[in-house]
Amino acid sequence: MLTSSVAMLVILPWSGHMSDKVGRRPLILVGGLGVAIWAFPYFRLVGTASLPLIFVAVTVGFVFQCLTYGPIASFLGELFPPGVRYSGASLAYQLSAIAVSGGTPFLMTALIAKTGSTMPVAAYIMVMGLITTAGAWFLPETNPAEVRDDPHAVPGTHLYR
Repeated sequence: MLTSSVAMLVILPWSGHMSDKVGRRPLILVGGLGVAIWAFPYFRLVGTASLPLIFVAVTVGFVFQCLTYGPIASFLGELFPPGVRYSGASLAYQLSAIAVSGGTPFLMTALIAKTGSTMPVAAYIMVMGLITTAGAWFLPETNPAEVRDDPHAVPGTHLYR
């Protein structure tokens, strides 16, 4: 976990930086879809009890997670007009944490206890990845090309000279 977390230290800021260059949605789309696709292979690899395979499972999972998490703060903030930006982004983030993340450990434990398998957990993670992908698909790009390519913008920011 520690070694995989080190990879996360590199990928997380990189994904935020890349979202300034290519837009927020592409990274969130790839990350969400990657989480959905990786859910079942993740548990298969962890189930081998092989440390190298568990390392691969966790590291690849972290990469997809970072692709969504790196740009999400900017993406959420930019979805709202400046007058309600902080409240809107905070409300969206906190409501999703309450609605989804809060009970997830209990739900996962109950699913494994009832079925004796991690497959329902993988299915849940896949659905969450697909919901993330759908959300990014239907929401507008908040860092469009005309903003990214503006010759008067200060590189790496949305500020103007």
